[in-house]
Amino acid sequence: MNETRGLEFARLGNVNLAAGPRADVLFVNGLKGSGPDRRVVVTDPFALFQVRMKLPPSDADGVARFALHAWVRDARTATVTATPFGRIGQVPELVGGRPKRTWNNTGDPLFGAADLPSVAAPSVVLRRERGIRKRGLFYLQGFIENAASPLGAYAVTNGVLVDSR
Repeated sequence: MNETRGLEFARLGNVNLAAGPRADVLFVNGLKGSGPDRRVVVTDPFALFQVRMKLPPSDADGVARFALHAWVRDARTATVTATPFGRIGQVPELVGGRPKRTWNNTGDPLFGAADLPSVAAPSVVLRRERGIRKRGLFYLQGFIENAASPLGAYAVTNGVLVDSR
């Protein structure tokens, strides 16, 4: 389906489908994730750690509002399942059903109350010079305004499963 629809129809990574090829906009340490689990291995938990939200190619005005969620879990198990927002992404199982951290500058309460600050994309969402300082597994999933959508709907970004070991 080559169109962006409401969240109930959205699928993982469909940013920009209405205007062209799928576009990745969520990056961890410059990587968009790879493979079916969108896994990024951070080999050193004490090295620079950066999360960036790129602008979707369809946004000609140069800014796009987004919500970003982080689910945290123990790295000993890596089963993934659907998000509580519907079958639009995957998160590590047994995380209490809700994100542990939320960025949200959309103004839409559907995406949850923000407990971490953010500005519209493109932006660096999180930058920790000394790393995340612990080992573990967490999943990042974003939702971003998509100007290519005929309904002005949010699109689901690529998700990234981060393994810090």
